[in-house]
Amino acid sequence: GLVLSMLASFFLARLMVRPIRALQEGAAQIGSGNLDQKITVTTGDELESLAGQFNQMATHLKESYAGLERKVEERTAEIKERNVLLRQEIYERERAEEALRESEGRFRTLFDQASDAIMLLDFSSGVPVIVDANKAACEMHGYTRDELIGKPITALDYTEGRSLVPERTRRIMSGEQLTFEVGHVRKDGSSFPVEASVRLIRIGDKSYIQAIDRDITERKQAEDERKNLTSTLNTLVEHMPEGVLLFDGKNRLAHANPAGADYIKTLTGKVVGEVIEDIAGRPVKGLLVSPP
Repeated sequence: GLVLSMLASFFLARLMVRPIRALQEGAAQIGSGNLDQKITVTTGDELESLAGQFNQMATHLKESYAGLERKVEERTAEIKERNVLLRQEIYERERAEEALRESEGRFRTLFDQASDAIMLLDFSSGVPVIVDANKAACEMHGYTRDELIGKPITALDYTEGRSLVPERTRRIMSGEQLTFEVGHVRKDGSSFPVEASVRLIRIGDKSYIQAIDRDITERKQAEDERKNLTSTLNTLVEHMPEGVLLFDGKNRLAHANPAGADYIKTLTGKVVGEVIEDIAGRPVKGLLVSPP
Protein backbone atom coordinates (compact mmCIF):
# COMPACT_ATOMS: atom_id res chain seq x y z
CA GLY A 1 0.00 0.00 0.00
CA LEU A 2 2.84 2.38 0.80
CA VAL A 3 4.51 1.69 -2.50
CA LEU A 4 1.33 2.37 -4.42
CA SER A 5 0.87 5.66 -2.58
CA MET A 6 4.38 6.76 -3.44
CA LEU A 7 3.94 5.85 -7.10
CA ALA A 8 0.65 7.75 -7.28
CA SER A 9 2.25 10.82 -5.70
CA PHE A 10 5.11 10.64 -8.21
CA PHE A 11 2.78 10.51 -11.21
CA LEU A 12 0.61 13.34 -9.84
CA ALA A 13 3.68 15.50 -9.31
CA ARG A 14 4.83 14.95 -12.90
CA LEU A 15 1.36 15.77 -14.19
CA MET A 16 1.47 19.11 -12.34
CA VAL A 17 5.08 19.99 -13.25
CA ARG A 18 4.65 19.62 -17.05
CA PRO A 19 1.97 22.34 -17.52
CA ILE A 20 3.81 24.67 -15.14
CA ARG A 21 7.01 24.24 -17.18
CA ALA A 22 5.00 24.82 -20.35
CA LEU A 23 3.68 28.06 -18.84
CA GLN A 24 7.17 29.12 -17.81
CA GLU A 25 8.71 28.39 -21.20
CA GLY A 26 5.81 30.05 -23.09
CA ALA A 27 5.95 33.13 -20.87
CA ALA A 28 9.72 33.35 -21.47
CA GLN A 29 9.19 33.15 -25.25
CA ILE A 30 6.50 35.83 -25.18
CA GLY A 31 8.67 38.00 -22.95
CA SER A 32 11.56 37.71 -25.43
CA GLY A 33 9.32 39.06 -28.21
CA ASN A 34 8.16 35.85 -29.84
CA LEU A 35 4.50 36.76 -29.96
CA ASP A 36 3.70 33.82 -32.25
CA GLN A 37 4.44 31.44 -29.40
CA LYS A 38 1.36 29.49 -28.22
CA ILE A 39 1.23 27.82 -24.81
CA THR A 40 -0.54 24.46 -24.93
CA VAL A 41 -1.90 23.22 -21.59
CA THR A 42 -4.82 20.76 -21.49
CA THR A 43 -5.25 20.21 -17.79
CA GLY A 44 -8.82 21.43 -17.76
CA ASP A 45 -8.10 23.56 -14.69
CA GLU A 46 -6.77 27.01 -13.75
CA LEU A 47 -3.43 26.27 -15.46
CA GLU A 48 -5.14 25.79 -18.82
CA SER A 49 -7.12 29.02 -18.27
CA LEU A 50 -3.91 30.88 -17.41
CA ALA A 51 -2.26 29.51 -20.57
CA GLY A 52 -5.24 30.78 -22.59
CA GLN A 53 -4.88 34.23 -21.04
CA PHE A 54 -1.17 34.24 -21.91
CA ASN A 55 -2.01 33.31 -25.52
CA GLN A 56 -4.70 36.01 -25.70
CA MET A 57 -2.30 38.60 -24.31
CA ALA A 58 0.33 37.60 -26.91
CA THR A 59 -2.25 38.00 -29.69
CA HIS A 60 -3.25 41.47 -28.45
CA LEU A 61 0.39 42.49 -28.13
CA LYS A 62 1.10 41.29 -31.66
CA GLU A 63 -1.83 43.30 -33.03
CA SER A 64 -0.75 46.38 -31.06
CA TYR A 65 2.83 46.09 -32.30
CA ALA A 66 1.62 45.67 -35.88
CA GLY A 67 -0.53 48.80 -35.58
CA LEU A 68 2.33 50.68 -33.97
CA GLU A 69 4.71 49.61 -36.74
CA ARG A 70 2.23 50.82 -39.38
CA LYS A 71 1.94 54.18 -37.65
CA VAL A 72 5.73 54.43 -37.39
CA GLU A 73 6.10 53.60 -41.09
CA GLU A 74 3.41 56.13 -42.05
CA ARG A 75 4.97 58.80 -39.85
CA THR A 76 8.44 58.02 -41.21
CA ALA A 77 7.16 58.28 -44.80
CA GLU A 78 5.46 61.58 -43.95
CA ILE A 79 8.64 62.95 -42.37
CA LYS A 80 10.67 61.85 -45.40
CA GLU A 81 8.22 63.58 -47.73
CA ARG A 82 8.33 66.75 -45.65
CA ASN A 83 12.13 66.61 -45.60
CA VAL A 84 12.17 66.37 -49.40
CA LEU A 85 9.81 69.36 -49.68
CA LEU A 86 11.83 71.28 -47.09
CA ARG A 87 15.11 70.60 -48.92
CA GLN A 88 13.47 71.73 -52.19
CA GLU A 89 12.15 74.88 -50.53
CA ILE A 90 15.58 75.61 -49.03
CA TYR A 91 17.23 75.04 -52.42
CA GLU A 92 14.76 77.36 -54.19
CA ARG A 93 15.14 80.00 -51.49
CA GLU A 94 18.94 79.83 -51.74
CA ARG A 95 18.71 80.21 -55.52
CA ALA A 96 16.34 83.17 -55.13
CA GLU A 97 18.65 84.79 -52.57
CA GLU A 98 21.64 84.23 -54.85
CA ALA A 99 19.78 85.74 -57.80
CA LEU A 100 18.78 88.68 -55.60
CA ARG A 101 22.40 89.19 -54.51
CA GLU A 102 23.55 89.09 -58.14
CA SER A 103 20.81 91.55 -59.14
CA GLU A 104 21.70 93.86 -56.26
CA GLY A 105 25.37 93.60 -57.23
CA ARG A 106 24.61 94.56 -60.85
CA PHE A 107 22.38 97.41 -59.67
CA ARG A 108 25.07 98.62 -57.26
CA THR A 109 27.68 98.55 -60.03
CA LEU A 110 25.45 100.52 -62.41
CA PHE A 111 24.43 102.82 -59.57
CA ASP A 112 28.02 103.62 -58.56
CA GLN A 113 29.43 103.88 -62.08
CA ALA A 114 26.69 106.11 -63.52
CA SER A 115 27.96 109.48 -64.76
CA ASP A 116 24.82 111.24 -63.50
CA ALA A 117 24.21 111.81 -59.82
CA ILE A 118 21.71 109.29 -58.41
CA MET A 119 20.14 109.51 -54.96
CA LEU A 120 17.51 107.43 -53.18
CA LEU A 121 15.20 109.36 -50.89
CA ASP A 122 13.00 108.09 -48.06
CA PHE A 123 9.85 110.19 -47.72
CA SER A 124 8.25 108.41 -44.75
CA SER A 125 8.96 111.39 -42.46
CA GLY A 126 7.26 113.83 -44.84
CA VAL A 127 10.45 115.53 -46.07
CA PRO A 128 12.50 113.38 -48.51
CA VAL A 129 15.73 112.29 -46.81
CA ILE A 130 18.77 110.88 -48.64
CA VAL A 131 19.34 107.21 -47.78
CA ASP A 132 21.80 106.37 -50.55
CA ALA A 133 23.91 108.24 -53.11
CA ASN A 134 26.32 107.19 -55.82
CA LYS A 135 29.87 108.43 -56.39
CA ALA A 136 28.80 111.06 -58.94
CA ALA A 137 26.31 112.57 -56.47
CA CYS A 138 29.00 112.84 -53.80
CA GLU A 139 31.52 114.43 -56.17
CA MET A 140 28.93 116.81 -57.64
CA HIS A 141 27.99 118.20 -54.23
CA GLY A 142 31.39 117.97 -52.53
CA TYR A 143 30.28 115.57 -49.78
CA THR A 144 31.34 112.06 -48.79
CA ARG A 145 28.64 109.39 -48.99
CA ASP A 146 28.36 109.24 -45.20
CA GLU A 147 27.90 113.02 -45.08
CA LEU A 148 25.10 112.93 -47.68
CA ILE A 149 23.15 110.08 -46.13
CA GLY A 150 20.63 111.41 -43.64
CA LYS A 151 20.43 114.89 -45.13
CA PRO A 152 17.02 116.19 -46.24
CA ILE A 153 16.96 117.03 -49.94
CA THR A 154 16.19 120.62 -48.99
CA ALA A 155 19.79 120.86 -47.70
CA LEU A 156 20.95 120.62 -51.34
CA ASP A 157 18.27 122.81 -52.89
CA TYR A 158 18.97 126.48 -53.50
CA THR A 159 16.67 128.82 -51.59
CA GLU A 160 13.96 129.27 -54.22
CA GLY A 161 13.65 125.54 -54.83
CA ARG A 162 12.94 124.54 -51.23
CA SER A 163 9.39 125.85 -51.21
CA LEU A 164 8.52 123.61 -54.19
CA VAL A 165 9.63 120.35 -52.48
CA PRO A 166 6.30 119.51 -50.73
CA GLU A 167 4.23 119.89 -53.91
CA ARG A 168 6.73 117.97 -56.02
CA THR A 169 6.86 115.20 -53.40
CA ARG A 170 3.05 114.92 -53.43
CA ARG A 171 3.00 114.60 -57.21
CA ILE A 172 5.77 112.00 -57.23
CA MET A 173 4.04 109.93 -54.55
CA SER A 174 0.89 109.93 -56.69
CA GLY A 175 2.90 108.21 -59.44
CA GLU A 176 3.91 111.19 -61.56
CA GLN A 177 7.44 111.33 -63.03
CA LEU A 178 8.89 114.84 -62.98
CA THR A 179 11.73 116.51 -64.86
CA PHE A 180 12.66 120.02 -63.83
CA GLU A 181 15.56 122.42 -63.41
CA VAL A 182 16.61 123.45 -59.91
CA GLY A 183 19.57 125.11 -58.26
CA HIS A 184 21.72 122.99 -55.94
CA VAL A 185 24.26 124.04 -53.35
CA ARG A 186 27.64 122.38 -52.79
CA LYS A 187 29.23 121.80 -49.43
CA ASP A 188 31.43 124.87 -49.95
CA GLY A 189 28.33 127.05 -50.47
CA SER A 190 28.66 127.51 -54.23
CA SER A 191 25.52 126.95 -56.33
CA PHE A 192 25.02 125.33 -59.72
CA PRO A 193 22.05 124.37 -61.92
CA VAL A 194 20.89 120.78 -62.30
CA GLU A 195 18.26 119.03 -64.37
CA ALA A 196 16.47 116.58 -62.07
CA SER A 197 14.53 113.53 -63.24
CA VAL A 198 12.54 112.19 -60.30
CA ARG A 199 10.21 109.23 -59.95
CA LEU A 200 8.89 106.69 -57.45
CA ILE A 201 10.54 103.24 -57.36
CA ARG A 202 10.03 100.13 -55.24
CA ILE A 203 12.88 98.17 -53.67
CA GLY A 204 11.75 95.06 -51.83
CA ASP A 205 8.60 95.98 -49.92
CA LYS A 206 9.36 99.69 -49.63
CA SER A 207 8.94 102.68 -51.94
CA TYR A 208 11.61 105.33 -52.48
CA ILE A 209 12.03 108.48 -54.53
CA GLN A 210 14.80 108.12 -57.11
CA ALA A 211 16.41 111.39 -58.17
CA ILE A 212 18.79 111.50 -61.15
CA ASP A 213 20.55 114.87 -61.32
CA ARG A 214 22.64 116.21 -64.18
CA ASP A 215 24.89 119.25 -63.83
CA ILE A 216 23.79 121.60 -66.63
CA THR A 217 26.24 124.41 -65.90
CA GLU A 218 27.90 124.11 -69.33
CA ARG A 219 24.54 123.91 -71.08
CA LYS A 220 23.31 127.01 -69.29
CA GLN A 221 26.53 128.84 -70.18
CA ALA A 222 26.11 127.83 -73.84
CA GLU A 223 22.49 129.02 -73.80
CA ASP A 224 23.54 132.35 -72.30
CA GLU A 225 26.29 132.72 -74.90
CA ARG A 226 23.83 131.95 -77.68
CA LYS A 227 21.34 134.47 -76.31
CA ASN A 228 24.07 137.11 -76.05
CA LEU A 229 25.25 136.38 -79.58
CA THR A 230 21.71 136.50 -80.92
CA SER A 231 21.11 139.79 -79.14
CA THR A 232 24.35 141.22 -80.56
CA LEU A 233 23.47 140.11 -84.09
CA ASN A 234 19.98 141.50 -83.77
CA THR A 235 21.40 144.83 -82.65
CA LEU A 236 23.82 144.89 -85.58
CA VAL A 237 21.09 143.97 -88.07
CA GLU A 238 18.67 146.53 -86.70
CA HIS A 239 21.26 149.33 -87.07
CA MET A 240 22.64 148.36 -90.48
CA PRO A 241 22.15 150.98 -93.22
CA GLU A 242 21.43 148.17 -95.68
CA GLY A 243 18.03 146.60 -95.72
CA VAL A 244 17.73 143.05 -94.32
CA LEU A 245 14.61 141.03 -95.13
CA LEU A 246 13.61 137.59 -93.79
CA PHE A 247 10.99 135.53 -95.66
CA ASP A 248 9.35 132.26 -94.63
CA GLY A 249 8.71 129.36 -97.00
CA LYS A 250 5.50 130.92 -98.30
CA ASN A 251 7.10 134.21 -99.38
CA ARG A 252 5.68 135.94 -96.33
CA LEU A 253 7.87 138.74 -95.01
CA ALA A 254 8.70 137.51 -91.51
CA HIS A 255 11.05 140.28 -90.42
CA ALA A 256 12.76 143.39 -91.72
CA ASN A 257 15.18 145.81 -90.14
CA PRO A 258 14.20 149.51 -90.32
CA ALA A 259 16.12 150.10 -93.55
CA GLY A 260 14.63 146.98 -95.11
CA ALA A 261 11.11 147.86 -94.01
CA ASP A 262 11.38 151.29 -95.66
CA TYR A 263 12.89 149.75 -98.79
CA ILE A 264 10.21 147.07 -99.24
CA LYS A 265 7.36 149.49 -98.52
CA THR A 266 8.67 151.95 -101.07
CA LEU A 267 9.00 149.27 -103.77
CA THR A 268 5.94 147.13 -103.05
CA GLY A 269 3.81 148.92 -100.52
CA LYS A 270 4.01 145.76 -98.38
CA VAL A 271 4.81 145.45 -94.69
CA VAL A 272 6.01 142.67 -92.36
CA GLY A 273 3.53 139.81 -92.26
CA GLU A 274 2.34 140.14 -95.87
CA VAL A 275 3.12 137.85 -98.81
CA ILE A 276 5.42 139.37 -101.46
CA GLU A 277 5.74 137.52 -104.76
CA ASP A 278 8.18 139.88 -106.51
CA ILE A 279 10.34 142.94 -105.92
CA ALA A 280 10.84 145.38 -108.76
CA GLY A 281 9.57 142.74 -111.19
CA ARG A 282 11.88 140.02 -109.99
CA PRO A 283 10.51 136.93 -108.18
CA VAL A 284 11.32 136.92 -104.48
CA LYS A 285 12.54 133.34 -104.62
CA GLY A 286 15.25 134.31 -107.03
CA LEU A 287 16.49 137.04 -104.72
CA LEU A 288 16.58 135.04 -101.50
CA VAL A 289 19.82 133.86 -99.96
CA SER A 290 19.57 131.02 -97.43
CA PRO A 291 21.27 131.60 -94.09
CA PRO A 292 24.48 129.61 -93.46
